[in-house]
Amino acid sequence: MQRAVWSVAVLVFAALAVGAPVQMVKAQQARSSSSSSSSSGAATVKVSMVAISFRPAELAVRKGTEVVFVNDDVTVHTVNGVNGGPVDSGSLPPRKAYKLVINEVLDYVCLIHPSMRGKIILTG
Repeated sequence: MQRAVWSVAVLVFAALAVGAPVQMVKAQQARSSSSSSSSSGAATVKVSMVAISFRPAELAVRKGTEVVFVNDDVTVHTVNGVNGGPVDSGSLPPRKAYKLVINEVLDYVCLIHPSMRGKIILTG
């Protein structure tokens, strides 16, 4: 009897471990049109998400620069403003990107991996 209870518990946890990321990916696909777009002629800069980190972790850009966050990692990540700001990429599965036009200083974090932090400052 005890073996059956443990087997059911393991199956439930396995289902949750698989189901939650699938739901996160579906939600992101539904929101894919909400990414910010760049004004014409503005520069574009890439920030990679790799090895549970943002690279570069600190970036200096001019106001109006488009920053593209690309998930080059093997797991899902997010890009969110540290203090609950308006930046919310949703879940980004591997090989997906989030575009954002930078008009102010931004401290950001991956909500899934809170040790992943980055900062964008403005120059000029």
